Amino acid sequence: MPREGLDQLALPGANGSNGSSGAMFWDKSLSAFNANADGLSFDHDFGGGFPGLTSRRDQDLGGSVEAFPNQPMKQAETEFLQWDKSSQQRELDLLKSLVRKSEMKVQKRSRELYDTADERDWVEKHDSSLKEIVGTRNLGGSAADIENTMLLSNTSDGRTAIPQITAGQYPQPSSSSNANSNSRPCDPQIVRYHFEVVKNQKNKETFADAASDLAKKSESSGVFPYSTALKLISSMISRPNFSREEVALASISHFSAQFDAWMTGRVRQGTTVSASAYNSPRANTVASFISSELGAGAETSIWPCLYLCLRVGDAVAAKEFFDRTATPNESNETRIAIGNILAALCQRQGTLPSLWDARGPLTLPAHDRRAIADASEVSTPTDNRFEVYRTGFLTLLGCSGEFPSSRLAGFSTIEDYLFGMLNSALHHPSPEQLDRVGKQIVQFGPGYFGDQDSSGWSYCLPLLASQQFRTGLSHLSQVGGQTGRMQATHLGMFLLGSKGLLNILEESERRTTESFFISLLVGYATWLDGHQAYGAVCALEYLQNIPDENVKRNELVSLLVRTSQIEMLAGSITMQDGKRSRGALDAHFPTNEVSFLLKQAGEKCKDATDRPRRLHAVRLYMLAGEFRGLMEMMMRLMVSSSEVHDAENQYWCTESNGFCSNFLNQPSIAGNLDANVVATFSAMIEIANFKARIQAGAQREAWSAIDRLDLIPKSEADVSRIKETFNAMAPVLKEQVPWVLLGAMRSFCGEYHRLKNGLRPATESTTMEALRELKERARVVLISAGMISSNEVNARIQLDTMTQLEARMI
Repeated sequence: MPREGLDQLALPGANGSNGSSGAMFWDKSLSAFNANADGLSFDHDFGGGFPGLTSRRDQDLGGSVEAFPNQPMKQAETEFLQWDKSSQQRELDLLKSLVRKSEMKVQKRSRELYDTADERDWVEKHDSSLKEIVGTRNLGGSAADIENTMLLSNTSDGRTAIPQITAGQYPQPSSSSNANSNSRPCDPQIVRYHFEVVKNQKNKETFADAASDLAKKSESSGVFPYSTALKLISSMISRPNFSREEVALASISHFSAQFDAWMTGRVRQGTTVSASAYNSPRANTVASFISSELGAGAETSIWPCLYLCLRVGDAVAAKEFFDRTATPNESNETRIAIGNILAALCQRQGTLPSLWDARGPLTLPAHDRRAIADASEVSTPTDNRFEVYRTGFLTLLGCSGEFPSSRLAGFSTIEDYLFGMLNSALHHPSPEQLDRVGKQIVQFGPGYFGDQDSSGWSYCLPLLASQQFRTGLSHLSQVGGQTGRMQATHLGMFLLGSKGLLNILEESERRTTESFFISLLVGYATWLDGHQAYGAVCALEYLQNIPDENVKRNELVSLLVRTSQIEMLAGSITMQDGKRSRGALDAHFPTNEVSFLLKQAGEKCKDATDRPRRLHAVRLYMLAGEFRGLMEMMMRLMVSSSEVHDAENQYWCTESNGFCSNFLNQPSIAGNLDANVVATFSAMIEIANFKARIQAGAQREAWSAIDRLDLIPKSEADVSRIKETFNAMAPVLKEQVPWVLLGAMRSFCGEYHRLKNGLRPATESTTMEALRELKERARVVLISAGMISSNEVNARIQLDTMTQLEARMI
């Protein structure tokens, strides 16, 4: 019911006038009425004709004659009627008084109901307009009053209440698509501008600027919660010194700026003429906001002004309000204490737009804080809805107290709740206080925040603000699909690159958090490398931001191992001089570091079982300039550890011949190589050719190849020399000599039996001479094999086989 209609409840006056005059009648009657309603007792003489009547008694109501001695009957009757009429009038006055009291109770209750309805309308209007900061999402249900600053109230169903979040608008998946959220692809355009921001971020000191730049791009693309998170992280990592308190101040500064932007926007959109009576522009904005948003009468109270100034972090504006406006019902001691604290906050703020942007611990005069705390305990807010701002203001000053309820503008959402929690924790600084803020958010869990409709953001943002970085980004990466993983990766990368922000965490938590953020970077880089539109160069830009040098090196090596775009990363080899051209790696690392990475990658690929991976190892070794490692790998591949020479051996033998002709013949390469390595490589090529010819049945060509190596003695006099040569050989050659001798023995034996079977009289003498030479060489080979043979099983088998072959040559 409107206030102006409440007085209509008054009964009409005796003269039949309206309710207004009736109300005046009741007031006059009450002022003239001086009686005890219970006893109806009067100490009053009703006239000189009744000298014996001093009080009204029950028996007198019947009009007994004995009550009027020595008076004529007629006069007594007249006097009695007058008295009776007066009594009736007084009874009527008493009845009217009771009605008036009942009316006053009705009026009071009506006003209370009006205030409640008016307040509810104001809160609904406030909640609705507050969402205009970033959108119209409703992620946590209806806003619930926060009855305690640090404690959450209980709802009717027993659950713990927490206000809704208004972090921003995000494209909402339909209920049918929620189950497939993890399969939603990233927008290529968004991926591309993320890459451009990261690529242009060369100096790690500018990570805050990079996050801010990305926030602007995201906001222009309509990704509001991600933009909010980037602004929050940018505010954190822009602090020159990191501590739990400094990071909490960054969160408070972010929430303060967010509310300030909303309040300024509301003032600009309103129809009320902006105030201009104050020196501080922020004070004028606050005055205009109060006038347009909080309703008539709000501007007459100083407390909304003071509270909102601190809510947006402007102590200078608050001090101006305080100096100009009286604080009724406050003691002189309290007013002095408030003035002293505001002066200290103004000094902290200086010329900064917000006192929350100031660096260093937040310290206020202890004596003044105690005085205000005492005043807040003694003097409680009245029923006036604007007096609740007094409690909110004193709480923001750091005194013990409670935020009264969501009737406070700027204290009805999750952001407001965290603002108050963190502010209180800063005034009572301890790791436990700040930990408790984050643990409360974790305790509620994502379901309470309506997170199923926000792609992870309605739970992630409060966690980030309360320094629960790993939990927040882990949740976002799990439920946000590919886009969520991309966003979590960039937020984690900025935190990793902040040079110390994560050091505010406990040691075990810090290591776990860093490992998780690195895993995000690696996973995203792997996805980029496997995507045709982005590739290895994009992946490199992310991996090079890993802070741990050993981990970074290992991940870059892994990228070189798996990528198919090696030339884009490391360049190519020119045939003229064998030098490597520059690639993307050279933009981040010196030449020797690039060569080291390429060599390490080649080492990982050299033992592959498939040909493509082996060829990839060859390219890596070539680009690294690691020709020794390349030759050792090719020697192992072109010659088997047996007599067999298959197609794969032959392929690598051909590749080795090409490498010799194209590179080893160049002085710029061969001159930098160990001559023994080059000789061993050439010998292995001859052994491979020998095995290939033996297997093809080309005995004479095989002998020519082996003679060039000088591995098989031609006479017994050469045996000792061959043994010396064998002892000086590289291990890889020593492994092959027994197989070469066995192959030679098989070749001699086979040729012996071929000649013997083809013996003709016309060529008998020549054939017999050839048979004797073959038998002699076989005997010398057997002697050589015995001299170099070891006790290994294979060596004994080889020697037994050669002995049997030699015995068959009869």
